[in-house]
Amino acid sequence: FLQRDLQTPVSSAAMSIQPGVSDDLRAVRERIRKRAAAKEHTAYMMDRYATLDGIKKEAEDKENIKKEERKAALQKRVAEKLAFEARPHKLFVSGDARGNFEKLFSTVQVQAEKVGGMEALLCVGATLPRQADGEPSVLSYLKGEKKVPLETFFVDASPALLQAAPGGLQLCENLHFLGGYGVKTICGLRVAFLSGEFDAATYETAGADFVGGCFTATAVSGLRKIVAEDQFKRGIDILLTCGWPADLEQKVSEEASKPSDESFRKACAKPLAELCIALEPRYHICGSADLFYQRPPFKAPRREHACRCIGLGAVGSTGKQRKWLHALSLSPMDCMKREDLRQLPQGTTSCPFPAELAGQKRPAESAPEDEPKAKRSAASEDTKGAENTMAALLAGDVSKYRSALQSLQGKLVLCGNAHKRDGPMKKAEEKDKAEKQKSSAPAGSASPQPEDEEDEEELTEEDIAARKVAQEVLSKPPAKGIVRYTFRDEGLLGIRLSRDKPPWVLEVRDGTLAARKAPRVPVGGVVASINGFELSTKENPKAIKALAKRPVVLDIDWPIDSPMPSVTSA
Repeated sequence: FLQRDLQTPVSSAAMSIQPGVSDDLRAVRERIRKRAAAKEHTAYMMDRYATLDGIKKEAEDKENIKKEERKAALQKRVAEKLAFEARPHKLFVSGDARGNFEKLFSTVQVQAEKVGGMEALLCVGATLPRQADGEPSVLSYLKGEKKVPLETFFVDASPALLQAAPGGLQLCENLHFLGGYGVKTICGLRVAFLSGEFDAATYETAGADFVGGCFTATAVSGLRKIVAEDQFKRGIDILLTCGWPADLEQKVSEEASKPSDESFRKACAKPLAELCIALEPRYHICGSADLFYQRPPFKAPRREHACRCIGLGAVGSTGKQRKWLHALSLSPMDCMKREDLRQLPQGTTSCPFPAELAGQKRPAESAPEDEPKAKRSAASEDTKGAENTMAALLAGDVSKYRSALQSLQGKLVLCGNAHKRDGPMKKAEEKDKAEKQKSSAPAGSASPQPEDEEDEEELTEEDIAARKVAQEVLSKPPAKGIVRYTFRDEGLLGIRLSRDKPPWVLEVRDGTLAARKAPRVPVGGVVASINGFELSTKENPKAIKALAKRPVVLDIDWPIDSPMPSVTSA
């Protein structure tokens, strides 16, 4: 076997070393092969990287295009919102109704359908019936048998309303008593109001805002204070009063431009002239004289815009000189440029009121120290008569209502500020609502809050539950995409919100608290909650009012077109 194996020829493939090929040459060839393979791999990877870079760049370009589109859409929405808020708002103003709701609302409905786009009705003078008025048509509306066609807001000199609901009251659907005095935003317009008539004998009464159906110096001072302390200094678009300002016909050279009837002087009051020159509204609407008078506009001394005073007749009066319904169309002062606001129409006069009225100060709202405390507290508790009077009207007992009005003439209303007080009628309404919710609640639901645990606002069960939910929200970290801002320092917040639900940030003013935060409060961000109270489903007036107080906590849902900051609280 060994001999046979030795004779078997050996193939060239089996030879490990070919003749004439050295180890050095084999190493060189191996290096060349590896170098070629590496070069080929590098070229492949470069092509691959170039392809990936192209894909990435294409994706980035698409994302940038989407961001630009979202940004443009957001800017368009902001511009549309600002334009919507700045657009002229159409509303009616009316004189004394004195319970003649049938004539008032039927005429308003016809005119609203004819003109189109009317948003609200503002009433001055005496809106509810008085002792000497004829049979009122108010009952069918208060009972819901007929519907008020437009959102209607009114001032009144009724002692029953002023004592039972100094903080305002909704009498029925679309019908709202504004309250004693204050400022309310209606259709985007800032409306200041003062209910009550002027009586020189009771005007200087200390420690009370109203005596019967008459306002006092304290009420006038209180309204001036509310407007002066507005942190944004927004001014007043419309001022509503029951009576006329005195000296309104001064500085009018043409006799044809003066009131046609001297009877208007019985409705004039110097404190209303003082209020008009202090607030400088663009429109001052007044009644109680059963006379229509549209004074030529005069230049406001400080803000330098045109101020127009309009007196209206009583509802149902006939003749051009007794016109009682007037239409207005105006943009909010807050949305207008200063140079546009200061454009004065032809025929503008100088201010008819004495210059010293602008700087005249009134006593503080608090009662003097020498006034007996027992007297003040007794007056503050005497609201039963007013409640019974309003209850008689709502029940349809007109004779009882009229006879009870006389007994309320000398009663005091210590606080007529609509921003500070709800009044017994409104509190009773909320209490009845809470009791209805309690009776309709299923067994095993949360028990009502004990009376000794209720705060000064007499919170309902719904309010208490909402407060607990808000506390739970604040105790947890913000949700994904939310930045929580806490403002502790006093000063201007500087945020302008839309009227959406929930609202979103339209503007952040430079130099304000919101602008100084890091990160800055974003324009286009959605306000998810204020102090833990969510705003996503319905309006929450209490939460919105909390923006003026400190501390205040805002949860802002960050805009999708802006990079999310690394922090979740500021």
